[in-house]
Amino acid sequence: MSIFFPAPRRDNFFSSNNSAKIPEAPDALLVGTSGSKTTFRSVLKFDLKTIPKRCTISSAELRLYIKHNEYPYATKIIDVYRLLNSFSHTKIIWSKAPQYVPELESSAQVGPVDDTCVSWDITELVHYWRAKGSKNRGIMLKVRDETQCSLLAFASRKSPALMHRPSLTLTFADTRTPYSVAARPFYYHVEYALVTQNDLQPSLTRQCSPQSISAFWIQNKGSNPATVVVQSSLALAESPWFDEGNYTVIHPGEHLALATKQVGDRTRVAYKSANPGNSTLLDIWFLSEP
Repeated sequence: MSIFFPAPRRDNFFSSNNSAKIPEAPDALLVGTSGSKTTFRSVLKFDLKTIPKRCTISSAELRLYIKHNEYPYATKIIDVYRLLNSFSHTKIIWSKAPQYVPELESSAQVGPVDDTCVSWDITELVHYWRAKGSKNRGIMLKVRDETQCSLLAFASRKSPALMHRPSLTLTFADTRTPYSVAARPFYYHVEYALVTQNDLQPSLTRQCSPQSISAFWIQNKGSNPATVVVQSSLALAESPWFDEGNYTVIHPGEHLALATKQVGDRTRVAYKSANPGNSTLLDIWFLSEP
């Protein structure tokens, strides 16, 4: 089982020559040093509070998309550090930037390319955050050698391309986590913080069977309404998807349970913004009998 966080809760960058406030990056996170010898660093924070406590995490992968590599043939190692202080969306200046633990958490080397992703293994850091009494303040990204020209622009959580936003994927040692409903053994799989768009988007495909009981539990954690519907299909890859019933609007703060009708071998939830141009965040739980 894996949980995919499609964007951080907050992110920003700050520079060494800016004593004034830097506005939130519209769609980029800058890391490295420019030709004018201005150094940039970026900070991110993913909200991990909703991870089930009983789950054992086997891996945690941070991924960022490179929008632009200003000096493609310069060797660049990007290091990840754990933050000691929280940071603001809009009020970061170099002299008051959040402090970080000097011990390196992870690193990745960037090659001479644009339009690609870079990944870091931050498994041990996530384990630390989940330990009792530990605080998740976020992470800092900085280039290892800040004396050379090495400026990179990563896509931020504001990127219009959903799959270009910074993401975190957690994989669990156990493929399924036990859950109990009315003393019956159920298992659940979770997708967190799915961003609605104007067009229908699918959740992960789930296997189902007429011999088992399964359902979706959906929570709207954003500030706008969403439209959802359960869909089903046969196991064949080319089989079309059919709506199971009517489209349902789920308002901010509401949660909704939708049972699957088991008319196919696969099931999923399709979701979109109820009001075009006004996205929201959905958590979708799939519950099924073993």
